[in-house]
Amino acid sequence: MTRRTINSRLCVRPLEERVAPATFTVLNTLNAGAGSLRQAVLNANALAGADSIVFDPTAFAVPQTIILTAASITDAVTITGPAVGVTLNGNNSQRIFKINLAGAAGQPVSLSHVTLTNGNAVANFPLDQGRGGAIENLNAALSLDDVRITNCHADWQGGAIATGSDTGLASLTISNSVLTGNTAGPLLTYAHGGAIWAPGATVTITRTALTNNVANYYGAAFDGGTLTLLDSTVSGNQSLSNGSAIYPSGPTTIRGSTISANKVDFAVAVGNDILSIENSTIAFNSGIGICRRNGTPTITLNSTIVAKNVGTSQAVDIAATVTANHCLIGSTSGATITGAKNFYGDPLLAALANNGGPTQTHALLAGSLAIDTGSIPTFLTYDQRGTGYYRSCEGGPDMGAFEVQGRYAVITGGPGNPTNSTSAALTFIGGGPSFDHLESRLDVASFAAAPSPQTFTAIGEGSHTFQIRSVDAAGNTMASSGYSWNIDLTAPTASFTSIP
Repeated sequence: MTRRTINSRLCVRPLEERVAPATFTVLNTLNAGAGSLRQAVLNANALAGADSIVFDPTAFAVPQTIILTAASITDAVTITGPAVGVTLNGNNSQRIFKINLAGAAGQPVSLSHVTLTNGNAVANFPLDQGRGGAIENLNAALSLDDVRITNCHADWQGGAIATGSDTGLASLTISNSVLTGNTAGPLLTYAHGGAIWAPGATVTITRTALTNNVANYYGAAFDGGTLTLLDSTVSGNQSLSNGSAIYPSGPTTIRGSTISANKVDFAVAVGNDILSIENSTIAFNSGIGICRRNGTPTITLNSTIVAKNVGTSQAVDIAATVTANHCLIGSTSGATITGAKNFYGDPLLAALANNGGPTQTHALLAGSLAIDTGSIPTFLTYDQRGTGYYRSCEGGPDMGAFEVQGRYAVITGGPGNPTNSTSAALTFIGGGPSFDHLESRLDVASFAAAPSPQTFTAIGEGSHTFQIRSVDAAGNTMASSGYSWNIDLTAPTASFTSIP
């Protein structure tokens, strides 16, 4: 056998240039220069990639204030304030941050544990449109967590925040925050968005208060964009002329939220879009609760209270065509309502107050028709107040954003609806005063003790309902909480409408 010798050469090729993210530390409260926040932003801008800015824990061991105006962010960055927070003050002269990511549109910019105050976006056409008193975001995926924006002003749009661009890459996510006392206008008649102006942007707001903001025109609290509002309160906002508290321009979901005591013509105004409101309370607004402004919107209400709103000096809770289920509606004047299991009249709401959790709510008074008559169309473990305030207690879920507490049984997960699967796994929890165990059943079967999860197979086509109930040590049972879904095994059909 002849051996063959194979010669080879090891080649080393350079990788593309890589830059590791950097962390820059703020050391002082100076407006500019070494160790300042402004310099940290400039350093992050100069280094490609998603960098971080933090604050020295010794220099910021107690709350501090930094005068900061016209800080320009041009690259992805995360700014994390100190544990005790820090105030960034625009000194009523200019906006605080402008975000324009050069060549990196859609990349993340995040702020947390900071207060932004006294920002002022002055209109100077065409150089500056007067948008975003605290922050003007042209094209970033902007996230705010534990941020307070107060007493900021924009001549035109977005008293606190203006976000959006023609690229469609700008977005806004706000959580655990407060936007209060911000204004859009009054120099320009059509000033929009007292707190937020977000045309074409996707906006998600969670566990946040939008309060006492003012706009000349639409959107005293929010104007424009696709909106998801979760576990939040919108109250005390004011439109000075023919305006609304919330005026989205895309599909909108409001869930587990309170919209109350706004001085507007319409609390929630909707155009030719989809509006879904679940487990929420819209009440005591000095205008119509829900209003169709134009087009033919699709409006769906589930387990929601819309009552005690006054439009043009009379009770007008809904001025639109809506589908409502398990809802309590004060007045049907001006409304076309379809659906089932609704009540009409006074919901017996307590005043807006701190009832626990991060945002204010309306408690349900004894005897309210909303108690134990609601539903949970989307799996919700807690009411608007969050952890520890369970969504379905005693006799079942309540209507609105607030749940009267007690022994609870909550379904936390299950199959999609509709589905083509003949199997289902459902999860659930229970507890509270005198709780002993949970029982469950599928459809018309008998209740039996059941640990979570419960899994079912070979379920037939059609509609099905899974129910749970809590049982105390004496064997007393609480009214059941349920989830329904539909199994559809019919294949879709297709046909030619024309042939060549």
